[in-house]
Amino acid sequence: METLKNFGAFVLLIFFMVHNTSVNCQVLAPTYANVSYGDDPAQIVDYYIAPNNSLTSVTHVVILIHGGAWGGGSKSDMSPFVPFILSAFPGYLVANMEYRLGTWSSPGYPKQTEDIGAVISFIKSKLPGQKLTFALFGGSAGAHLSLLYGYRYDAINRDVSVVIDVVGPADFTDPAYAWNLVYNWIFFAFIGPNFYFLNPGIYNETSPLTWATPNSPKTIGFYGDKDPLVPNSQHKILGDKLNNLGVVNEVTVYSGGHFDWSPTDVQDMKDKIVVFLAKYF
Repeated sequence: METLKNFGAFVLLIFFMVHNTSVNCQVLAPTYANVSYGDDPAQIVDYYIAPNNSLTSVTHVVILIHGGAWGGGSKSDMSPFVPFILSAFPGYLVANMEYRLGTWSSPGYPKQTEDIGAVISFIKSKLPGQKLTFALFGGSAGAHLSLLYGYRYDAINRDVSVVIDVVGPADFTDPAYAWNLVYNWIFFAFIGPNFYFLNPGIYNETSPLTWATPNSPKTIGFYGDKDPLVPNSQHKILGDKLNNLGVVNEVTVYSGGHFDWSPTDVQDMKDKIVVFLAKYF
């Protein structure tokens, strides 16, 4: 077990080296920083509104959810995405959240999806009487959480109308995931030390596509064709499932790995997100 942990630590180091690729845009100071939405110190969120905009006029909220293999990362990883959203949609409220990180002994499931629900409930409580709709915008593990919350936990309330998925795992029962012990190890921060061959049920239960229905949120996804952390099969599985269900979706695959894409492709991604939000959000 110690050998496995040491090897996993190496894999996680590589993950953070790849994951922290710059988005190449300015970072804005939050309008309201480190607002508590729960009792745990990790449950804080930054809010951004455009100058001359008022919270009382907000109807659209984009929640940013960082990656980090369910056990690391921070909201600062997503802050570079704020300027292009507010420049295109100055009437939006952008919420950049922290969530409780997972460990083998205190896994992220289900507390991390509970934290997303807590942020949504907190925002609704602070803006009573306003008809709000939400988009979840996640990167890597944060994209998985966005998909899982949108497809599973929001099925009744239907607060989430759009999910933006950047290199997010969608189906952990995919053989390319399930039978890769390194991928299993990375997932332990979310589900605890459960290998697929010993506990396939937990992999099925935490796969967003298990819960997808024709009423699932409209989804736009972006993947790299040489991603060392998300199998190349995932984007096709996601698109095929959503197409079969009749869920509006777009999936784009770029040349490269886990978001280490060219500046041209990153700009293309941002442009596609703006068009998708303008059309469906």
